[in-house]
Amino acid sequence: MLVHGWQAIKLMLQKYDQRDIWKSSIEYLLSTHDSTGQITLDVVNMGILPVNYETDKWDINYVDTESPSIGNIYISNYNANIIGVSNPTKYSILLYAFRLSKEIDKILERESCESLVIVAHSMGGLVARTYIEYKDFKHADLTKDF
Repeated sequence: MLVHGWQAIKLMLQKYDQRDIWKSSIEYLLSTHDSTGQITLDVVNMGILPVNYETDKWDINYVDTESPSIGNIYISNYNANIIGVSNPTKYSILLYAFRLSKEIDKILERESCESLVIVAHSMGGLVARTYIEYKDFKHADLTKDF
């Protein structure tokens, strides 16, 4: 699972797609397993996996691959539908980590597995770390504004 950093670019009404940020990394991961050295991607399918929690809904993107060592690749979208508000940084990192946990639950269900590998960048690393520290979220106040 690829977890991106903070994307304030959407506040400036510019086009933003987290798949663009991870494209070169995905190409590198999949092409390193090509014996000819050519950038030949072992992509079987690309799609969107909907995530729903109560009234909160967003999508994560995925790439199904034929690579036995890499497996399928998922691109987190933990800050979807939050970025468009006037002050997105007012939310607790616990909210983003909780949303990441819902994405991970959905992926584990789709893959019928018990664990996955997280590759994170910048703020995505902090969100992933918070997810690991507060995995059950039983004592977290997700509604607190800062």
